[in-house]
Amino acid sequence: STSSLRASGLSAHRLDIEITEGSRVSDPRLVSKVMAELHSLGTSLSVDDFGTGYASLDAIRLFGVHRIKIDRSFVMGCDIDPGQQRMILAILALAEHLGVATLAEGVETSEEHAFLAQMGCDQVQGYSIARPLPLEEACAFLDDHARRAESMRLMPPRKAG
Repeated sequence: STSSLRASGLSAHRLDIEITEGSRVSDPRLVSKVMAELHSLGTSLSVDDFGTGYASLDAIRLFGVHRIKIDRSFVMGCDIDPGQQRMILAILALAEHLGVATLAEGVETSEEHAFLAQMGCDQVQGYSIARPLPLEEACAFLDDHARRAESMRLMPPRKAG
């Protein structure tokens, strides 16, 4: 509930609520109302494991989904398998038409990562970025990444010629 979120002290824009594609909702109107309240505080909503279950496109609209998480089963080998590529492209096109972001799960190789970036996938997660890390190492990894990204923004543009 929104009161629980407020009581936790967590910044709402840092909270992404994930529902699995196969989730069944007994009262869609109530869920829609609660999600609208949470959205008004700044939270986001993602559909996890997209493409593996029964997808209700109306639920994406009704609940105000912000992101579709593409299941790993579609990502594996997407850099070399034409069938996987067609599935990824279809999911990316659907997300674009619905106005939601995409995140590919289980991206393990730099080749998969490059293919997904080239096709316009918004975000990736998986071993191509980093293996699971203990909290201290994860914080150091993120700090280092933020420093490198910031230094790249501060570099002057290259001159042509």
